[in-house]
Amino acid sequence: MSDYEICLSVLTAISIILTFIVSLCSMLRINKRKELYLIKKEAIFEALNFLDDFLSTKTFNTCPKRENIITKIGKDNFQELTFRGRECFNKLVITCDDSELIDTFCKIILPQYYYEDKSIKMNDYDNFRMLCRKELGLKQNTKYNRDDIIFIASIK
Repeated sequence: MSDYEICLSVLTAISIILTFIVSLCSMLRINKRKELYLIKKEAIFEALNFLDDFLSTKTFNTCPKRENIITKIGKDNFQELTFRGRECFNKLVITCDDSELIDTFCKIILPQYYYEDKSIKMNDYDNFRMLCRKELGLKQNTKYNRDDIIFIASIK
């Protein structure tokens, strides 16, 4: 084998090894993105479930429409809700890129820091769901358009 052939063989081997390394790194990066997306998705769905439980402890002035507010507190284990709320807040802060989503979550559970009347606005709940869709990369122009059923308070 000549020096030229040896050099060509070595360069071919190096090329194959580099291609393998680049492919492996790319695959690891895609897997990491997928894993992060799944963690974000879990955090968002956990926050949605928490908000459903949280809003279920409230008394609505009327049927929960978008423009409605909630002022009276119903019965529930507030210590457990507080712990779950903190956990959801932390997961959202760590996993989500959109600060408006996190701020809207806080508007719902801590309205006293955002509104003079200190009441929960159902528009915020609707907006939170749309921001969750955006954060997960889902279609944005799909909006549930029933103003008379924005939240299912109870089923009789």
